Amino acid sequence: MKIVEKRLHLNINAENLPDGALFLDIETTGLKKETTHIYLFGCMSRDDDGTWLFRQWFLDSPFEEREALTNIIDYITKFKILVHFNGDRFDLPFLDYHARERSLSSPFLEMSSLDIYKKVKPLKKLFHMENARLKSFERLLGVYREDKYGGGELIDVYRTYQKNQSPELLKLLLLHNEEDVIGMADLLELLPYAGFFEKDAEMISAPPEVISLDEREIFLRFALPASHRLGAVSFIDEIFFGLKDDHIDLKLPICCGELKYFYPHHKEYYYLPKEDIAVHKSLATYVNPAFRERATAENCYTRCSGSFFPLLPGCDARVFKKSAEGEPYALLDENTLNDVPFWNSYLRAVLYKIRKS
Repeated sequence: MKIVEKRLHLNINAENLPDGALFLDIETTGLKKETTHIYLFGCMSRDDDGTWLFRQWFLDSPFEEREALTNIIDYITKFKILVHFNGDRFDLPFLDYHARERSLSSPFLEMSSLDIYKKVKPLKKLFHMENARLKSFERLLGVYREDKYGGGELIDVYRTYQKNQSPELLKLLLLHNEEDVIGMADLLELLPYAGFFEKDAEMISAPPEVISLDEREIFLRFALPASHRLGAVSFIDEIFFGLKDDHIDLKLPICCGELKYFYPHHKEYYYLPKEDIAVHKSLATYVNPAFRERATAENCYTRCSGSFFPLLPGCDARVFKKSAEGEPYALLDENTLNDVPFWNSYLRAVLYKIRKS
């Protein structure tokens, strides 16, 4: 077994790094934990002086796995949280299984952990990425590797190394794992973007600025609490979403004219054909029976004139429609424009549509 340890001076913004965090990544001889083994464990932590301590355990044979896992377990339990990329699905269960198979007390599924993959996966559609792999996110951030191999390709490299003990092959194996671990730290920059997709995310704290408004479109600008290096643009269902620097731009189609608000529980209303409105039974008692009829779901409404914009699921606002089964709209007025909770829910709904597109 070989243990490699070195200090790295990396230009990584650690502002979003949890206290007591340890990045980790493993390399194995296959995906099936019951018939394969770990051959490399890499991890990295940040010291108070800003440098990064990087350590690897490299196994020359599967017979070294118990000794390696014993050392690894002793090392990682000094930290508060394990940080990984898709480790909830692969790395941690793999490590846990192999530790228990060797009668070791396994902390891998018990320690607090942060799966960066789960956090950043929703960003795939926002940034128009082909996939949500670690290397793809690195390219998004402008990070390019010296390593040119995939983990699957390196299994044969490892087997060849076991036969000839080539220093050059060892270097390739160590490099891939090292760059995987460092790449995870680079992805810390994406966590604020990932926060946009969290349930009940509060992206804004002030009403939007109206940049322009006409009979076809409204252009809104929302101030963000921090600046973002990466911009993003999406156009979905006639809604434009743009993220740039310290603001979000939103362009919404406008429907001008008259729409209808449909009352719930139409059996509690009467419809007045002459006025083309519905009124509650308590008021309809004052109307001549000849000029009223029991309301139906299709005519239980009151009419409203103004400017309207598409209302998205999950947004709490009064719903206006052209017909009972029509698309929902919200009234564009001062109350709506100044409703910060509404716009937070609206931005979340737009991002959900982008994610599911």
